[in-house]
Amino acid sequence: MNNKRNYKPIRLILVGYGLGLVTYYLITLFGSSEYNYSRYLEKKANGTPHIDAFYNRLWKRQGVEKTYHDNGAIECLVNYNNGLIDELFVSFYDNGDLESVSFDKNNKRNGRVLYFHKNYIVKSDEHYVNGLKHGDFKYYDSIGILTDYEKYSNHVRTYKWSKEKGDIKLDKYGNEQ
Repeated sequence: MNNKRNYKPIRLILVGYGLGLVTYYLITLFGSSEYNYSRYLEKKANGTPHIDAFYNRLWKRQGVEKTYHDNGAIECLVNYNNGLIDELFVSFYDNGDLESVSFDKNNKRNGRVLYFHKNYIVKSDEHYVNGLKHGDFKYYDSIGILTDYEKYSNHVRTYKWSKEKGDIKLDKYGNEQ
């Protein structure tokens, strides 16, 4: 008996129109009785890519999805597992420079999130637990000097400091007094 799987590629090209964009869908199925993955590729009217993604056999996003700026530069890299954002989420400015890096689990921010100025200096350093702000949030100017600091506990701001104002009083809901 031959245990080798027989994968047969099937290609389907559809053209659609919407929102002023010409959209091309290229779906390539490689399948056996156990595995089916599809690739989704959408292009803008000028021919540059817009979205490049993969879907599992249940039509849920799977693997790394790429989205693109109008100039063709990568805008976001997002890892999906069974339709949910899982692990790494990276975004880029339209010139290709790094904009942000975050770690997500089941579509929720979980862990450290870094945003960058266009000169690669950290703009903000944030922390989340299960999608809620939790821990230190630090904000920096374009030369790396700390301008604001906030501390959160379960999405409620418990402390705020500003370079201009110093310590800022907060009410029990985390709002400035």
